[in-house]
Amino acid sequence: LKKEIKNTKGLTWKKNSQFIWYRFQANKKSYEKSTGTLVISKALEILHREKEKVKNSRSSVPTRKDGSIALDDVWAAFVAIAPAKMKRVPAAGRWEQKRKLWLNFVTYMKSKFNPETIADITTPQILDYVTQIKQHGKWISEEENRPLSPTTQCEYLILVKQVFTFIRDQAGITKDHFKEVALPKVTREGRETFTESELKDISQYLNGVGKDADILGPIFFTGINTGLRRGDICTLKGEHVNLKKREIKKKTNKTGNEVIIPISKNLLKFLEDYPIVKGEPVFKKLFDKYQTSKTTISFMFNNMLDKLKIDNTEEVEGRQRKVSRKDAHSLRHSFCFLHAMKLTPLPVLQSMVGHMSKEQTQHYISHSNEQAKKMAQTIMDDFDFTKGGE
Repeated sequence: LKKEIKNTKGLTWKKNSQFIWYRFQANKKSYEKSTGTLVISKALEILHREKEKVKNSRSSVPTRKDGSIALDDVWAAFVAIAPAKMKRVPAAGRWEQKRKLWLNFVTYMKSKFNPETIADITTPQILDYVTQIKQHGKWISEEENRPLSPTTQCEYLILVKQVFTFIRDQAGITKDHFKEVALPKVTREGRETFTESELKDISQYLNGVGKDADILGPIFFTGINTGLRRGDICTLKGEHVNLKKREIKKKTNKTGNEVIIPISKNLLKFLEDYPIVKGEPVFKKLFDKYQTSKTTISFMFNNMLDKLKIDNTEEVEGRQRKVSRKDAHSLRHSFCFLHAMKLTPLPVLQSMVGHMSKEQTQHYISHSNEQAKKMAQTIMDDFDFTKGGE
């Protein structure tokens, strides 16, 4: 086999490897990777596919005659190249957000330095933009800026760095401009969990005459009993729900990880009112609303919290708008919190909610750690070491 591989152009065998590797050059760059197979014909198919992928990504990049990329064409080049290099390709709405962040950088560069191509931009110019974002915020004009929170500052700078990194080879960029760039320090407070009394208030509201219960009921009762994200609840279909086995089995929309969640007796009772048909949405009205306006569902949920006088936002220094602390996603945090309080093992909880790492799950259950410490500390009430105590 090794001899045959040696005589096949584009294929190679690496010491201690279990599979055939492909190797080729394109655009003055070497490409080399395991094919994951020991069959030469399949390895050749993979080699051909990878060559085509590199060829197509290059041909879709808008370049000038000298091979450089004009600043106005950089975003199109980035969109053509980025998906193959990203772990998770953003949704259309997120792409548009990223495009607006990039346009702010382009506007600033043109106003200050007017470079023709992305390769013309220098490290001092990049650092000048970093100072602008950190000290003054979003660039609008010489006279106008919009202050940004540290989190949003990071979004701007990370996006610019990502664009430069991904199109570096195609654009002829030879220097790492971001080596000297320090991102703003961000303290992530995250969402809070609902208290037990708040959960009871929401339940009673939705079981009573609560407005929009046909939309918010599935979000609440499924969310608090499964920890599923809003989008996964909205797109839940009959094939995902097995009432015989009493389990929900679904690949999550965000990561593609498959989760298997046992159906609790309370959720089972709630699902009795909904037809479970393969290929059909379990919650038809919710599904239709999600297809037309995802943000409306969040607005409806937050509006319900306001009606119930549940504090769900707070003011944060450096931000113009209040920050959401309790919303539909807090049901996922509350699910993790309640499991942690009942001492569900971390690996079990992680597998149910589909987190990529145990650290992420630990962040979600940090609320329970604080609660557990407060409960444990009550034993000190049995001792009085204050002045005059017995």
